[in-house]
Amino acid sequence: MNKTMLLLEKTLFCYCVSLPHPRKKYKNPTHPPLPCPSFRKMQTTESLHKVCLLLHFEGFYLQNKYYCRELGWSAVKEGTCGNIKYRMPMTLKQIKGRDRWHVAYVTGCVHGLAFDDDPTEEAKPYTCFEQDVQDLYHKYKTDNQPLVAYKGGRAVYETLKKLGIETINLGHWGCKKIQSLIDPVMEPP
Repeated sequence: MNKTMLLLEKTLFCYCVSLPHPRKKYKNPTHPPLPCPSFRKMQTTESLHKVCLLLHFEGFYLQNKYYCRELGWSAVKEGTCGNIKYRMPMTLKQIKGRDRWHVAYVTGCVHGLAFDDDPTEEAKPYTCFEQDVQDLYHKYKTDNQPLVAYKGGRAVYETLKKLGIETINLGHWGCKKIQSLIDPVMEPP
């Protein structure tokens, strides 16, 4: 078992058995917060040994469709990682109204990626996005490791489901941020 897999299992196990954090009281009593999942209902860490790839997308929702600007990946067994940037199918000048506000907010407050690609970066055409996900999956998938892990992103889940790729949501183990898997000692900002 390699170092990445041990770190992943140890981090997730610690999250599973830790005491629940005190919950905030919500003003709307008709929609109380969901109860904390019990340890018995969580998936076993045995399924983590079946993970071949960790995926993370950063992008924008425009006109109710997700556009990935950057795909981050890490192969569990090999310990290699990388990212792929994509050129958006439209320019920032073509976006109007609420979508333009959304792009400004997400760029400034969420991930900081510029909508328009920098000419110095090697961004691929957006049409390559789904094929790149398939290629990464087929490159690192084995008979013993057929699963792709992601952290709670709806866009990642829907894309992988559309492509017919089996997934594991790390959010089910209480994993807060993907950075905590990379460096569990340092809490991301």
